[in-house]
Amino acid sequence: MAVPIHGSEVNAIEFALPYVDGSRSFEKNELIEQAYHETMVLEACKRQIKAPKFTYNTTKLQETLFTRRSQRGFHEGAITKGQFNYIMEMIHQPILSDCDEEVSIYVVVNRVLDMPLGLYKDGTYLAYGDFARKAGYLSLEQYSLSQQGAVAFFLTSKAKNYQALYQKAGIIGQRLYVAAQYMQIGCSGIGAYYDDEVNEFVGNDDVVLYALAIGK
Repeated sequence: MAVPIHGSEVNAIEFALPYVDGSRSFEKNELIEQAYHETMVLEACKRQIKAPKFTYNTTKLQETLFTRRSQRGFHEGAITKGQFNYIMEMIHQPILSDCDEEVSIYVVVNRVLDMPLGLYKDGTYLAYGDFARKAGYLSLEQYSLSQQGAVAFFLTSKAKNYQALYQKAGIIGQRLYVAAQYMQIGCSGIGAYYDDEVNEFVGNDDVVLYALAIGK
């Protein structure tokens, strides 16, 4: 339907995307289809109307976005406490949403100058120890990332609104990418991990949403 605006007509946006089976081998799975539609149902949602406040330089941020890449491995380089705190401030900024869910951010500090080694949760120190190899193992044994990186992240939640929850986790992950690379620190998302053992390590029974690592 065309809508007149200041004397000209603007066509409505077509949101229905065409399906393309590039390999011509797709087989519909009713269980997957059912699960997808069920997770679209949102219950007892709380809105987040507080906007984030970022302190990026616009020109440098634009350069960061255009050159953003995933790190394929780290070389056990350290980052500073100032860099770490800046990154944490950026990823903890509010996320505007009609269905905001609580996401816990567990952090394994491996190599941050002037910071104790160990496990943290949302800025609170939980346990002292060199957990670098453990973090590498939990990330499906991708030791070049979570073990050799400066910091490993595990995002978890008890929330039930599946799609809204994973969208928020994804946004946090993208913010981590941008903040780290803005500070000239590498970042890698890790989509595979040992869920039950991550829960045992951090001491909860949440859904494990995402893992990431930063470093040099």
